[in-house]
Amino acid sequence: MDMPDSVNVSAGKEGVEVSFSRNVAFTQGSIELSREVKETIDKMLPTIGPLPNDILISGHTDPTDVNDRFPSNWEMSIGRASAIATYLESKGIPTKRIQVAGFGDSRPRFFGDTAYKRSLNRRVEILLMPEDMQR
Repeated sequence: MDMPDSVNVSAGKEGVEVSFSRNVAFTQGSIELSREVKETIDKMLPTIGPLPNDILISGHTDPTDVNDRFPSNWEMSIGRASAIATYLESKGIPTKRIQVAGFGDSRPRFFGDTAYKRSLNRRVEILLMPEDMQR
């Protein structure tokens, strides 16, 4: 699969994870999918679409990501994960395969002492779960 530099794919015992960095998936304070993330998901569909594996989509924010529309990081993170779930559904991924989680700002990858590091914590992760971890 050809992925942009701003998308990270890794495999581990929890499954295969695709992580979209801050500037790929969403602008600050938004749950609207960017053109780039839609194109990346479209490239993944021929690979993940036919598989039976469940897909866990988790949204993450930084402490400054709230606004009037999303007054908490919980709401923002679940909104972002739900936007990707809705897009996957629109592309034919069965609803029963999709799980959505919002972690707010509770699982940062970087200590947010600068604006840049905080922005790196704004992300969405798609986890293709191994068959032994299915519902």
